[in-house]
Amino acid sequence: MADLYLISYDLTHHATMNQYEKLIGELRRLNAQKVQLSEWVWRGESTATALRDHLKAFIHSDDRLLVTTVGTWASYNSLIKINQV
Repeated sequence: MADLYLISYDLTHHATMNQYEKLIGELRRLNAQKVQLSEWVWRGESTATALRDHLKAFIHSDDRLLVTTVGTWASYNSLIKINQV
């Protein structure tokens, strides 16, 4: 089975709706699922580094991006059921 990744971001460089739309549009294109306000999960064949490098193209260089491989988790009131991703 493909790995599960948690993608977190802070769009800090004069964040505009256009900036959010670019990143969120790409996350949706990848079939990532939103679990918190600025966190998404994605299951696929990649590495955290490769996914980070891919998503960097959709944010400003001053913004923040964190991609982690998820092993186990516990959640409360997430927007989706993570185990179904």
